[in-house]
Amino acid sequence: MNVNNKKTYVSRAIQTALLTCISTAAIAEDKIETITVTANRSEQTIDSSLSSQYVITRSDIDKIQPHSILDLLKNVAGFDFTQQGSIGQQSSVFVRGANSNHTLVLLDGIRLSSATLGTTELQTISPEQIERIEIVKGPRAAIWGSDAIGGVIQIFTRKSTNTTISLKTGSDGYQQAAISASLTHGDGRSTITINKEKSDGFDVLASAEEDDDGYDYLSIALKGQQSLSKQLAVDWLVQTNQNDSEYDNAYGGNNEAETDNYAWLARVSYETKLSGMNNFTTVSFGQNKDSSRNFKLGSDPMFDSLFETNRDQFSVVNHSALNSGVSVTVGVDYNIEKIDSSTAFVNEERNVLGVFAQTSLEQDSYDLEAAIRFDEVEDLDSETSFNLSAGKELTDTLRLVASYGTGFKTPTFNDLYYPSGVYSSGNADLKAETSDSAELILQFQQDKLTASVSLYKTNVENLIQWQADANFVYKPQNIAKVNIQGIEAEAQYIAEYGTHNVNFSINESVDDATDEQLIRRSKEHFNYSFSTTVGDADVYVEYQYKGESYDEDFVLGRLTLPSYSLLNLAASYPITDNLSVNGRVSNGLDEEYQSAYNYNTAGQKWYLGLTYSL
Repeated sequence: MNVNNKKTYVSRAIQTALLTCISTAAIAEDKIETITVTANRSEQTIDSSLSSQYVITRSDIDKIQPHSILDLLKNVAGFDFTQQGSIGQQSSVFVRGANSNHTLVLLDGIRLSSATLGTTELQTISPEQIERIEIVKGPRAAIWGSDAIGGVIQIFTRKSTNTTISLKTGSDGYQQAAISASLTHGDGRSTITINKEKSDGFDVLASAEEDDDGYDYLSIALKGQQSLSKQLAVDWLVQTNQNDSEYDNAYGGNNEAETDNYAWLARVSYETKLSGMNNFTTVSFGQNKDSSRNFKLGSDPMFDSLFETNRDQFSVVNHSALNSGVSVTVGVDYNIEKIDSSTAFVNEERNVLGVFAQTSLEQDSYDLEAAIRFDEVEDLDSETSFNLSAGKELTDTLRLVASYGTGFKTPTFNDLYYPSGVYSSGNADLKAETSDSAELILQFQQDKLTASVSLYKTNVENLIQWQADANFVYKPQNIAKVNIQGIEAEAQYIAEYGTHNVNFSINESVDDATDEQLIRRSKEHFNYSFSTTVGDADVYVEYQYKGESYDEDFVLGRLTLPSYSLLNLAASYPITDNLSVNGRVSNGLDEEYQSAYNYNTAGQKWYLGLTYSL
């Protein structure tokens, strides 16, 4: 069954042609060397990395003017999404065709996922709070442990050197006010960011409760660092996100949600040099809390549902660099996961211990990396993961990288310990979902052109699915297997008149039992963006194409969701040295589409704001 889509392939071709022909006067951008830390938990340049990485900077965020964090991620090659409404509603991120709970999400090194669902609701993190995002595609369980099958998304909290105040209004009664202020203290600095936004929203579910589903959102973050000596420094983070949102319920039950996410981190860094070897050691303590309460106004509180995760986290990581181009990183992670719920789980706490080691060798024309990690999860089998990578410079402009790695996903509290009922029950005998992946990358870099092509293949086994027995009691089982393969190609060209970014990806994520593409994952994606300066105005244009995908309905069975295209525009103009006006139009051609069956998505939306910097 097809869902109607008013746009034709002809119109998409016209849109692409128009975008490709954009050309206005601008000053070319200079390429700046980018340092990342997520891939190996130590500093390295992105050009020397032996993994597929992508970085979104604060400058990119200001240029794109995203309405939510998903607006920043949708242009990344290999990423797919579903949105069941606007901000405050459920969304899913699929990296290279893996499940949404197969991507590890970190906030300054802190795990954010729910221990009951196993997923992270990214939309609770406001772009106003973000300094940069580092993305690593492919398995990273040998460095980070559970969840890192499809990749890792690490979000770094905003750091400012001045004070910025912004006000914004837009479609659906949207209102936003934000402030980011910086305070210097000796050899340190702290930044506080406060963001408040609300909207009347739009109708989420097409078949029930014909009303607008709005949200009211508040986020506060405090991030700082202090140098105590040339060798010793401390940094800290406190962040809270609160969201009240409305949604539609086809069965007439709860239709409002209160989410309260909280995280804090304290970290000590110490740098030494022993016997010609540079050592950098970090010791960190942290915690994240993920709380969600669902209810219906006017109904008996006994029907409310509460699910809360508390995760205490402790880590020690040491990176040693030798003069011979050899480096070694070792570390220990220890987490205590606790849940609190209106549902009486069989078990509400577990401990997770991980120990890892990683080594790198950098020579003139080749690079080698190896990593291994052992994880012990209370009441489950232990897991050992590894990564092997090699890179070879073929010419001054070409490099070839090959890698192989394994990953795993620990069963959630829902999977293991959900209480036995009339129609469902957890399964304490479950095993972890496991994966093995291989990737080949060809990289090209010359002057103002950077390009790469990646081929990858992943097999995921012991996938957990809830299956009904003869008595119609649903219970999770390790029964599924998925075969994933794909290609990604991306390029950036810094031209005289602006910067072009283009990528496309083809992904086949196939259920081994049915030989069908997994639901809500498209095979084809294409993204193009162009940024330039016209006079004093910064202009940004992006085009996104997503091929057809599939979904499932209890009554209709498997159905097709048609392909669609989105055109987004953003611009900013400095009125004075301190005051600028900015605006964004999302879905400029008012495309009607669905990324999840029966769930509406945003039509054409506009946003207009003022930003004042001191």
